[in-house]
Amino acid sequence: MSPKIVDKEEKKREIVMAAMQIFSEKGVVKTKMADIAKVANIGKGTIYEYFKNKDDIFINLFEMHFSQIRQEAALIMEKYNNPTDKLKQFVSLTVTSLIDEHSNFAEIMLDIWAEGIREHNENINHVFDLERIYREYRNVIIQILQDGIEKGFFKVMDTTLTASLFIGALDGIMLQWLIQKDLFNFATLTENIMSIFINGIKK
Repeated sequence: MSPKIVDKEEKKREIVMAAMQIFSEKGVVKTKMADIAKVANIGKGTIYEYFKNKDDIFINLFEMHFSQIRQEAALIMEKYNNPTDKLKQFVSLTVTSLIDEHSNFAEIMLDIWAEGIREHNENINHVFDLERIYREYRNVIIQILQDGIEKGFFKVMDTTLTASLFIGALDGIMLQWLIQKDLFNFATLTENIMSIFINGIKK
């Protein structure tokens, strides 16, 4: 009988998804490699064939998540011509990816970031590069705003400042949601955000 061929990349993805589940349930700090291995239905020793430690798993989770957002954002930019539609779809993508009830990624990010600050974990702080995240996100919004100005949809503005203000508002909403999840209706969140924001920038 031929030995079973293991798709290593798929196995790594399965381990990362298992880690995301247990991270959201127990918190990153309290999660052990054995916990992740159990959820992934593999032996504890096997998990070290794919990852050096728990930080390494989180690094892969982080990169996998934001790589997917980058890909989907690129598709949005190609698919929609109307700058308002682009902005709405991009915001919807961001909100959904962070507070999807099945992933709780926003909670995981907040947890690991706070731990990195407390413990001065250079490895995590290097990967959890907030400056890079904000820069990439801000640049996409700036691009959409500039497109809207050129096409006559939006009034002339300081696009960097406007994008930063918009991101700041989203940050505040996310933090409030993490503290009190019944504060507002998730299903209409993007629509309400965009209604308020677009009214302020439309020409």
